[in-house]
Amino acid sequence: MVERDKSRKTRKPRWKWVLFRLLAIGIGLLPLLVFELIARGAGWGIINEQTDPFVGFDSVQPLFVANSETECMEVDQRRYPYFRPESFSIKKPANEFRIFCLGGSTVQGRPYAIETSFTTWLEIALNVADRSKQWNAINCGGVSYASYRLAPILDEILQYEPDLIILYTGHNEFLEDRTYSKIKQVPQWQKNVHRKLGALRTYRMLRYWLATKNKKSVDTAKSSLPTEVDARLDYENGLADYHRDEIWKQGVIAHFDHNLRRMVQSARQAGIPVLLVNPVVNLVDQPPFKSEHRSDITEASKKLFAEHFKTGRQSPDVNTSLDALRKAEQIDPEYAAVHYAMGQAYLTLGNTLKAQAALIKSKETDICPLRIVEPMRQSIFQIARETGCPVVDLQQYFDQRSKTKIAGRQFLVDHVHPSIAAHQKIADVILSELVAQKIADIDLSAEATWQKQRVAAFRKHLGSLDALYFETGKFRLEGLIRWTQGKSKKQRE
Repeated sequence: MVERDKSRKTRKPRWKWVLFRLLAIGIGLLPLLVFELIARGAGWGIINEQTDPFVGFDSVQPLFVANSETECMEVDQRRYPYFRPESFSIKKPANEFRIFCLGGSTVQGRPYAIETSFTTWLEIALNVADRSKQWNAINCGGVSYASYRLAPILDEILQYEPDLIILYTGHNEFLEDRTYSKIKQVPQWQKNVHRKLGALRTYRMLRYWLATKNKKSVDTAKSSLPTEVDARLDYENGLADYHRDEIWKQGVIAHFDHNLRRMVQSARQAGIPVLLVNPVVNLVDQPPFKSEHRSDITEASKKLFAEHFKTGRQSPDVNTSLDALRKAEQIDPEYAAVHYAMGQAYLTLGNTLKAQAALIKSKETDICPLRIVEPMRQSIFQIARETGCPVVDLQQYFDQRSKTKIAGRQFLVDHVHPSIAAHQKIADVILSELVAQKIADIDLSAEATWQKQRVAAFRKHLGSLDALYFETGKFRLEGLIRWTQGKSKKQRE
């Protein structure tokens, strides 16, 4: 009895046991904590992940070159097949606010050009509404330029004293052929752990050291791309090069996520705010560019599918049509055109929700994705949440203002390119976001004096463009449509 009482007296309370171990762990981590504080104080570990683990380029040429006569930075004329003339002062005026807009042909204003792109309308509206600054929106939209080609341009423009960067990208990711089979797909949990630890300078420095040590082995796994875009559709019968390849598709999606993250990271480390744009696509009036049966479909199933699909497209009764299309979908849910036909049938019935779901599925199963796919949209919003970057959701904006509640030809001239009027609306939406972010101090009420001045300024600018400008735009649109159909005449060497 006495021995038992002694053991009770000598046993330590549990809270002391826990405290002792926590102190031991804390002492063990103390050197790391001290090093982390030293690294932050000394400015170590501010490392931008510039290395692209997916692709490399034969060479990277600057977009802008200095012109000593005009004292301006100008788009290099050798880049004109993909970019339009654009310039800004080498020496930045004291009151200038520089907005660099990066993206593809949509940013450039195709099928027209910079003169009627949202960047021009934004610049005009800002200069009318807020005369305290000299607003300059610089268009860096490159035809067929994907995110991996925009990343080097963003690195370049950071040296030109930007005040804001707008990223409008996502449509061109599937245009060029490159290989992802050698790139290890990182599990999502591992990505999440990396992002959390990425806040530590010690972790960044360790990763940079390891990346430097392994650079040679990583580079051998990369696809090497030419200096300028080499799109499949630029060549005769380009659509034939597209086939279902889920591994490649997931690689493209992962690559987009990586590029968007590193562009946002580069800008934020330089102290430059970023505005992300969720692109708008035409779902209503744009059938999939290429449909392909699932690989394991039998000839008998393919024949039965064709019968149902034909009935679904030709029946004058929409309910009969839908019934046949559902049967076709059950046979092959991967055939993009069947979902588009179902979407059109649901629109006829006035069922917007089901129509939108079917049309999105048509886009997602398109063998030739020339419109941003949904996982890339998710990346845009996820990165925005993680970094605090604002997002201008153009898809939602135009969906809400479309007659069918799904964006289509009312605002877009083809599969992704907005009309001139829609570009003006995009400028309005971005301007509103700049006010919300307190970047611009503007009264947005309809009664504000500048609103009437803006309308007059827009009308004056449109009037300054000659008939050739608009005819050239129509000609380019015809060429764009032929291009999406794989009807280019260029031959591969």
